[in-house]
Amino acid sequence: MTRVTSLSTQQLLVNQMMNTQKRLTDTEIQVTSEKKTQVYSGITSQANRLVSLEISKKLAEGYVQNNQTGALRLDSAANSIEAIESSVKEFQRRLQSYKSNLSSPASESDTLELQKWAVDSMKDIQSYLNLEIDGQYIFSGTKGTTQPVNLNLTTLNNFQNTYDGQKITYPTTRAASLQNFSLNNTGSNGSSTEDWLTFDRNDTTGTSTISLGTGTGSTQVFTNLDVGSTITISNTASNNGTYTIQSVDSASQITVKSVQLITPTGAQPESVNLVKGDGTTLEHGVTDGITLAVGGVGAADTLTAVTAGSFSTLSAGDVITIAGTTAGENDKTFTIGSIDATNTVITLDTKRVEDEGTATLVAQTGAAPEAINIANSDGVNFLSGATGGLTITSATNTITAATGGSLTGINVGDVITLSGSNGGENDKSFTVATNNGTTITLQAYTSQWSVSSDSWYQGNDQNVEHRLNRNRSIDLDFNAIDPAIEKALRAMSIIAQGAYGTAGGLDQNTDRLDDAMYLIEDSLSFPTTGTPPFGTESVGSFETIAFDLGFMQVRVNSANEAHESFAGFLDKSIGDIENVNLLEAITKMQNDGRTLEASYQVFSKFQSLSLSNYI
Repeated sequence: MTRVTSLSTQQLLVNQMMNTQKRLTDTEIQVTSEKKTQVYSGITSQANRLVSLEISKKLAEGYVQNNQTGALRLDSAANSIEAIESSVKEFQRRLQSYKSNLSSPASESDTLELQKWAVDSMKDIQSYLNLEIDGQYIFSGTKGTTQPVNLNLTTLNNFQNTYDGQKITYPTTRAASLQNFSLNNTGSNGSSTEDWLTFDRNDTTGTSTISLGTGTGSTQVFTNLDVGSTITISNTASNNGTYTIQSVDSASQITVKSVQLITPTGAQPESVNLVKGDGTTLEHGVTDGITLAVGGVGAADTLTAVTAGSFSTLSAGDVITIAGTTAGENDKTFTIGSIDATNTVITLDTKRVEDEGTATLVAQTGAAPEAINIANSDGVNFLSGATGGLTITSATNTITAATGGSLTGINVGDVITLSGSNGGENDKSFTVATNNGTTITLQAYTSQWSVSSDSWYQGNDQNVEHRLNRNRSIDLDFNAIDPAIEKALRAMSIIAQGAYGTAGGLDQNTDRLDDAMYLIEDSLSFPTTGTPPFGTESVGSFETIAFDLGFMQVRVNSANEAHESFAGFLDKSIGDIENVNLLEAITKMQNDGRTLEASYQVFSKFQSLSLSNYI
């Protein structure tokens, strides 16, 4: 052994150099990351406080991001409302111009232009209301994934095919325009006995009524329907189509609007005049009198001139007003559906229901024949004493009288109502399909009838809650059925309905101009002057929407500024805890580097020392 250093000395030097190397590495990381440590255990005394500050900062940043999304929704909504208001104001300007320049008769080109503008404006409004932000429709209430508005608009012609302005008119009230419901033959509670409809055509009064019969357990009613709303009936034998509700008579009966002649009270033919839409009159002296005839089942009403060819100056599609009927019962306005080749017979464009009962027989529970009575739609009763009782056969949908021939007088198409069946299971209204005098076969209904009305609004009226921070939130209480929006759309629809030159056209119903103008003005600035044409309107205007949106924008932006300021304060506090003093760290790193370098030199020197150098 000639080395001067011992093993223990070498180990001590190596340990010291490793410690110095570790300190150097730590300071290098501090300088590079500008952090005191990479783990919370490195600042044990302040770790809890640091974690708390970081959590608070994350929450603040989360609220900032949430409020930025909310601000985007509000900004987008404000832009849409501004664009909609601009469209409404332009329509108002054009409507006022049309009113100011209204001639008699109204200009066809001007009328068509205004109605087209109404439809185009509604399309624009629909597109603005169907705005989608971040995968959510912002005007749908809480149904963010559902497109809010579907006006079913394609062309003006299609809109007028649906709403001709006479037989079917656009709803004039908010409740009617937003009505949404559905009834069907199974009942609201899946009744054990199916519900049924009875359609009653009354030519004496000129009314069309629909009655609802309910089976066991069903709670379906007409009570919640709104006058002026439109309903669609499907899967009946004779009455499918769209109707306007004229009145809600009771929980089980409504009257729908009909356009028809009433059974004349005077002898036919009558000395009546026909006034055309342009104001010219076809005098009764030309026709030598006109026979007014109410059409049979499924047939339209007709006017027949005594003098052949008297209607040569008229054409299909013309609007005529009958004047001078005996009791004034038929002094009405109609659109001519067609005129025969001899120009002698006019077929009117009419609408009404046809007598029909949609019930279906169920199995007879009493002993056959049962003492069941029949009431016919023509007012004649067939009592069980005369028929000997009835046998019900649900499998064949037939009713058979015990006394042969006792059902004579009940015609095909008549509606019969049974009463007195055991348990009342067949006390309903039915439509007669065939009758041989003894056995009646009833109209079969293989599909489920329905009465429905679909609102153009598919969202809901619930407010979207937007949380500003942990303790504060605001309701984003705007949607596509705000009264201002609904009034504007209703006004445009009232103008757009009815083709020019027809009985339901705008040129024949110029009172709609003032009605629509009131709604437009009321939508722009509530309240407006004048008397509401359709009753008290809901409070709301674009002016109010803009104010409310602006207030919500201010609250969201203010909250965001507070969160951003708080996050900045927290960031500084976090930095005070975890950030390193770079000057101190660099100085320490340089010192540790020089120390390590010297240690290596000393270690190398010790390694080269030997006793042989001193002998």
